[in-house]
Amino acid sequence: MFLFNTSDFGFMTLKDAWVELDEKIGPAVVGLNTKGYKTAFSCAGHFTPLTIVDEDGEHEASIEEMKENDFCPADEPYLSFAPGVVLPSVPNGWKITEVDGAIILYAEDTDWESIYTEDLFNEKQSDALNNIFAWIESLPNATDSLSEQHSGCAYHPVVEHPGVYTREEVLAMANSLPNPCDAFILLCLFEGICGSEYMEIALAKAENITYNDDSDIIMHVTDGKKERDVKISKELYQFALKADKTYVYHPLAGNAAEEINLKPGEYIMNDFPEVYGSDPDQELLNRGRRVYVRLMRISRWLNKPGLNKMTLGLSGIVDYIKNESQKLGVSCVDFLFANEGIGVTHIKQQFNKKIDADRFVKKYQQYLNH
Repeated sequence: MFLFNTSDFGFMTLKDAWVELDEKIGPAVVGLNTKGYKTAFSCAGHFTPLTIVDEDGEHEASIEEMKENDFCPADEPYLSFAPGVVLPSVPNGWKITEVDGAIILYAEDTDWESIYTEDLFNEKQSDALNNIFAWIESLPNATDSLSEQHSGCAYHPVVEHPGVYTREEVLAMANSLPNPCDAFILLCLFEGICGSEYMEIALAKAENITYNDDSDIIMHVTDGKKERDVKISKELYQFALKADKTYVYHPLAGNAAEEINLKPGEYIMNDFPEVYGSDPDQELLNRGRRVYVRLMRISRWLNKPGLNKMTLGLSGIVDYIKNESQKLGVSCVDFLFANEGIGVTHIKQQFNKKIDADRFVKKYQQYLNH
């Protein structure tokens, strides 16, 4: 879950209207509202405002006491729009219905939990979310003329997008960001560093990077419970060093008037000062949550609502398979299946994620072949 500002669809300050959103559907809600398509409620439960905000330090405890089952189930993705909102198209894999003059957008398979195995459930959910993120990127900003133009018309699906970015695309995005720590987040997720609640990123230390040469740079990471060694690129290494020594943050993508001085610490991700009213991440539940909020800002700046740990991690796996197979002089398929699936084992070590080789090749072969 993360927190969301209902007044401007940005992120939290202490006195704003607080709303809790599921991590997966949240970027879609932010992206739609930013473009003017006002939502009313969703499977993530953002119809439930958290009004208990005081100055006595009790707000965080109130958030922690709220249980996920207080909200609508997050395993049946849907979004409801405010009355009068008109959509020019519908994402692939989603349908619409209308209740009391308001549109409800929902995934075609509305009972995934009972129909599919866990792996297929995650795959179907990933497909639906990637499609809605790509669709949001393609939407024009909502205007009165747009509403008039499409009033009463049929809805047409947009092109499906699997959510795969190349290394060149991710590096271009990272280099366009004003904050080295934000570029560090993007490349960490692309190269398999995340951990539970983003804690591998939040707790990363420059002193835990071992540099031998450009092809052998190792970062020792932990999420507070498990530790592991991960190979990183020279680009990620360079952003890590820059972020570690950067003590100014630009929350509005480089607006000098909005610079925030960061507090030096033991981690690469230097934190915001703990001063009431000046910390845009204040009251978030942990360091990992603050990493997530920065990632959401990045997706807004780059106008890519689908840029998240899921799409970045998947893109990184595709890139990893292509690079490793090229080094060995074998095809991507052979890399995954040869030697009793040793390639899958290497992916698990790097990305902390086990993939089904058959399903992965079937779904992403067009990207593995390029």
